[in-house]
Amino acid sequence: MDNPFVFGQIAWGEYFTGRDWFTERLVSKLTSNKSVILISPRGWGKSSLVFKVGSIITDRNYNYRTCYIDLHSVHSEETFLKTFMHALSAVGAPLLHTSNNQKQQRIDILNLPEYIAIRDRIKLVLFIGNIQKIALFKNSLQFQQKLKRVLKLQNHCTYCLYGNNQQVTRFLLDTPYKPLRTIGNIFHMPRIQFNAWVVFIQNRFQYTGKQISEKVAADITLKANRLPYYVQLLAWHSWIRTIRTCDQQIVEESIEHLTLQFSLQYQTLTDHLTTKQRSYLKALLSIGEKMCSRENLQKYNLGTSANVARLRNSLKNKEIIETEREDTFLTDPFYGYWLQNHYFRG
Repeated sequence: MDNPFVFGQIAWGEYFTGRDWFTERLVSKLTSNKSVILISPRGWGKSSLVFKVGSIITDRNYNYRTCYIDLHSVHSEETFLKTFMHALSAVGAPLLHTSNNQKQQRIDILNLPEYIAIRDRIKLVLFIGNIQKIALFKNSLQFQQKLKRVLKLQNHCTYCLYGNNQQVTRFLLDTPYKPLRTIGNIFHMPRIQFNAWVVFIQNRFQYTGKQISEKVAADITLKANRLPYYVQLLAWHSWIRTIRTCDQQIVEESIEHLTLQFSLQYQTLTDHLTTKQRSYLKALLSIGEKMCSRENLQKYNLGTSANVARLRNSLKNKEIIETEREDTFLTDPFYGYWLQNHYFRG
């Protein structure tokens, strides 16, 4: 029997849940000739969401096509253009006629989506993932300016650029003068609602003939902090340990297994932190954001309130913690469990 949960890959069909209103908002924007920039921390399900959005667009609109481009292995403008052309060849087998001028050739390639859309009398939506990779290009700013100029002139194509929160913000969107900032509306991806996760987990267990109570499904959701990768990961491990009914003990055993499985990775990560950064994490896990009182600053050896802010920013830049409104939390909830139950107890 196949496990009804997935992690580390696209959550298709029945494996996808939540964010109904946000999905509809993206669909509405992209089918109204408005491009968007979608950002979130890693593990929040961006790739699953954009594939869901793309499938809705093509299901509802006969004249729309979608193209998915992943820049994960792209490290230069040249490899970007090759990846760009390769992805588009699956959409419309473009016949490219370029000039002998190298600069004009590159612009012609960037204009391929518009050429295909006009030629085939369609609307084309392009989803470009790991957009933060553009920041690593030689002459990155010049390439961004070129990309912006070309994309702004395309009337038959819309774009969804998406990537990891800290990297996209820091390298591509941190000032009003960054070119990509004006390509489209910026959307910060929300976490999936608590109740949606609970219902999803119960339904997936029931689908395979197993049972899990609302309370235990809620515990999985809380332990994984509503983060898609980690909710599915913990639910996956809890499911394989369940014969008939998943209980609290099974969930705890699954968490312990995961923390031991990743312990070497967690140890290496922690060893590369400064003493003050480790102290900040200890305070965050113990007392949350209440660490700036004089008593707590002394207790956890954090220095001053200004130093706490610097520590928070440094850990955000390392993508170890994330903030959402007034909440600060670890991007990997099981790392927090390992710190509390293994590292800080040692």
